[in-house]
Amino acid sequence: MVKDIIKAIVKYPIAVVNYAILWNYYRWSERNNNSIENMQEGKRERVLVIAPHVDDETIGLGGTLLKHVEDNSSIHCVYITDGSGSNTELPKEEITKARQQEAKKIQELIGINELYFMNEVDGSIQPSESLQKRIYSIVDKVKPDVIYTPFLIDAHSDHVETTVNIIKVLKQWNPSFDNIYMYEINCPIIPKLVNVAMVLDEKTFNRKIKLLDVFKTQESMEFDGFISLNRRKGLLVKGKAAAVEVFVKVNLQQIEEIYEILKLEGFSYHQFRQLSNRYNLLLGFIQGYGKKALYTNKIQAVLNRSHSSR
Repeated sequence: MVKDIIKAIVKYPIAVVNYAILWNYYRWSERNNNSIENMQEGKRERVLVIAPHVDDETIGLGGTLLKHVEDNSSIHCVYITDGSGSNTELPKEEITKARQQEAKKIQELIGINELYFMNEVDGSIQPSESLQKRIYSIVDKVKPDVIYTPFLIDAHSDHVETTVNIIKVLKQWNPSFDNIYMYEINCPIIPKLVNVAMVLDEKTFNRKIKLLDVFKTQESMEFDGFISLNRRKGLLVKGKAAAVEVFVKVNLQQIEEIYEILKLEGFSYHQFRQLSNRYNLLLGFIQGYGKKALYTNKIQAVLNRSHSSR
């Protein structure tokens, strides 16, 4: 009881401090040396989203998907896990069913053409030939122009290993594929790696916020932290932005090289902390920041080398 009272007293001052620090972080942070490109709009494309869990697609790129629909793009979303690890009192079978219903509601609200549920056990994703074969069949069916997959530096093993599986699939499907956008979920990307951004106006961003209300199974999460980050990232781009979603665009060769560098440097998702709400934002930034800065510099060298060779 005393602990709850203390938390209630200090949480709002903590939130204010977090906001102030994040404003300064994004306002004065080093940008990508090659500048941040605005996501191309007005182009009809076949879009494939790889989401480890139901809600990752909305946290990372909900606004971007709304924009794709406006451009009459076809969107296909692959959910890798069954979502049974959600922090709720429901039995696992009911959690899985509930999360799939949430995905179908998101499909309706965004306008996603097709959903695919891989139903791997939540929290257990590893490189798997069986999973890769199933994903390959979807990729070959959709024949995407654009693929969205989680950023390789993340605080959740499922997020990281999802992208590792995608790398292996693409090596078989199309070794020259060059339209991969790694998106941020719950481990902020250091701004100097961001090379593409989707600028959201107030109307689109408010639609994204309403999408986040769909995820009732996520009892332990307050999505206001992600909302705050989207707002603060508006400081990374030129001109006025209600909010911004950020990406690291790579080709297959680059993402393979980045993965090998992270393995060589001893990367582990345990080195970082997941963030979810406005009260733990700062902790999510601080934990493992030195390691993240090291990895970022290595990755930036890969991106810069490719940019200079164009």
